[in-house]
Amino acid sequence: MEHARTHFPAVCAELNEDLRPVAAAVIAGARRYGFSGELEICKYLNLVFVFGRHFDRDSACSWARQLLRGKLPGVPKMERLYALALQHEREARGYFARDDAA
Repeated sequence: MEHARTHFPAVCAELNEDLRPVAAAVIAGARRYGFSGELEICKYLNLVFVFGRHFDRDSACSWARQLLRGKLPGVPKMERLYALALQHEREARGYFARDDAA
C-alpha cells in the first residue's frame, strides 16, 4: 500500500477506497505467477497500475499473458516482463517517448 501511494498517488486518489483489498488482490495475482519477493510484487503492482488490473488477461497485453504463463521462474520472469512492459509503454507514447540512445 505504501508503494502504491508513493508511486501512484493519482491512481490511489482515484480509487478513493481502502487500498488493503487492492493490495491483497495484487499480491495474490503476483503469487499466482510465481512472484514472491517484495521487489517482484512491487513491480507487479506497477504493471497493474500502468496497464490495468486485468493486464494479465487483456488481449492488448498478449506479450504479458504469454510470458506470465510461461515456465520461467519468478525473478527471471519478472525481469523479462518488466523489460517488455517498459518497451510497450514507451512505444505507446510514440513520438514523445524518451530516447535514451539520443
